Formats: sequence, C-alpha cells, structure tokens
Amino acid sequence: MTPQVGQVFETGDWYATPQQKLQVEQSLVIWFAQQGAENNCRFGEIEYEAMPSWHQRAPSPPPESGMWFLAGRSRVIWVQPTVTRHVARLTDDLEPKDLDRMRHITRQAYRHRWPGKPDLTDQQTDDIINAVGPESAIKTLRDSVDSGYVN
Repeated sequence: MTPQVGQVFETGDWYATPQQKLQVEQSLVIWFAQQGAENNCRFGEIEYEAMPSWHQRAPSPPPESGMWFLAGRSRVIWVQPTVTRHVARLTDDLEPKDLDRMRHITRQAYRHRWPGKPDLTDQQTDDIINAVGPESAIKTLRDSVDSGYVN
C-alpha cells in the first residue's frame, strides 16, 4: 500500500538515559528515511514527544527492559511525521536509451572516483541516479550528449 500525502505515521520507542534517548531519536530518523525510500515518499519534520511509560499510546515495553523500567525511570519517545509528498524515481521515467546513457555516465564517474572498486550493479547505479535528483541528472545527460561523451 502506497502512503498517501497527508497520512500520519506514528511510532515510539523506550529509553531510560539521555544517551539512550539520543540513540532512539537517531534510529527513528533512519527508520523514516528507509520507509520514505522504500515507499517513494518524503515525510515532514520529525518532532519528538517524550511521554511517561504509563501513557496510553506507549508501546509495550521491551522484554529486556529489566529494573530500569520497573523503577519508573523509563520514558517513551513518540513521533508522528506526515507524508508530505511522493517522490518519482527518475529511472522509472527515462527512455531505455537515456537510462543506458545515465548508467554509463554514472559508472564512469564511479570508476574515476573509486578506481579498483567492483563495478556497480544496475540497481546500485539506478539508486545513485535517483539520489542525485532529476535536475542534476538531466543536466549531466545534456552536457554529456552535447560534448560527444555519449551518443
């Protein structure tokens, strides 16, 4: 199911110490970035809400929580980012010849930057092309065709 613009996602995780709180915040940012990449969407700003462990929206405590949970020192970080937009994958919209050109250019740049590294697969190359963004990729394509680097 593709997330819809305006749809709110929510999740939370437990922490007991300030260091654990930072780790939880970081893991939530990474998780939402992965979800965005997998679902071709972007989320709005992630705002953190700390709530007590007994709050009705709090997830079940982790099984390894031990005494810090029972002693009442635990808290929950809760986030509710909203899907702000869908992101088209550039590689899905390119004509086959242009996709081959972009893969060629990307692989050449990769080999130049990291000589001796294994060649990129099509999927890895496509991921790089999609990460660069449509504007930059199209500029690179035009410059390469105009200069005769590719036909």
